Amino acid sequence: RAVRIIPEVEAPAHAYSIGKAFPEIGTSLDYDDWDVMAAEPPSGQLDPTNPKSHKIVADLIDEFSQLFPDKYIHLSGDEVNEKSWESSEKIRDYLKANRTTINNLYNDFNYGMQAKAKENGKSIIVWQEALLKHNVKFPSDALVQVWLGAGDAKAVIEKGYDVLSSSYQYWYLDCGHGQWMGEAPNSHSWCDPYKSWQIIYSYDLVAGLTPAQAQKVKGGEVTAWSEQIDEYVIDKYLWPRASAASEVLWTGNKDKGKLRSTKHVLPRLNDWRFRMLKRGIIAEPLQPLWCVKNPYRCDTTKNQANLREPYKPDSKA
Repeated sequence: RAVRIIPEVEAPAHAYSIGKAFPEIGTSLDYDDWDVMAAEPPSGQLDPTNPKSHKIVADLIDEFSQLFPDKYIHLSGDEVNEKSWESSEKIRDYLKANRTTINNLYNDFNYGMQAKAKENGKSIIVWQEALLKHNVKFPSDALVQVWLGAGDAKAVIEKGYDVLSSSYQYWYLDCGHGQWMGEAPNSHSWCDPYKSWQIIYSYDLVAGLTPAQAQKVKGGEVTAWSEQIDEYVIDKYLWPRASAASEVLWTGNKDKGKLRSTKHVLPRLNDWRFRMLKRGIIAEPLQPLWCVKNPYRCDTTKNQANLREPYKPDSKA
């Protein structure tokens, strides 16, 4: 009830797995110097000059459209590495023979996905790079998912599109658990700090927007990527932190124009955690049990009128 499952067709990047199944449609598969060809290992992208790449993606869109009734389908489009395609002699020859560019290849591939989604009666979601980096054109009802910085929402809106907000600065639940590359010189994850429930709650999805622009922000999504998450730990990574976003999205984190004090949010989250535990969800504790049983006694100030300022990340916002 009230649960929406929207599949994402991850293409043309992040395609190692399908490239292993069909090597003829892959480029730079499992490249030793993976950091040259991809955002993370193992490297691999779909070859946009191979008709089979288009056929497989089209078949996936057909299948997902039948399995998932939601009006939206996510067509991805993020983290495409041009060097992966430039490394292919076949693609270089294609570019020369057709007097075209890498970016045109990307655009044509995306337009093929859009056409198949439309054929299935689906509206689309895409990651921001497709619009802001590659300048792909989308239907007017498309949602552009912003993740690289909270301030990028304005850039998307100025191009005329609606926004789905997922800024890594606030709503990436996998951040802050240390680096997963063994030889890394420090122990920090790329998106530090850890996103506490307070940081999640402080996300103002319409900060810096005019009232008219704010109407273009249609919602948000808390994300949890699986580099350090598997089925054994996923509950505690998600809950109850992700629940803090529900109030931001449904009722707002402001009251009479001012930010709500986290003082009044914490008891509700604690109660909600125990409700989840009763349902078999292994949600992590937010406080020592004594503090849970004695609300407000663990706060460090007597002036509880407004205990917080919004979190302000160091990087662009």
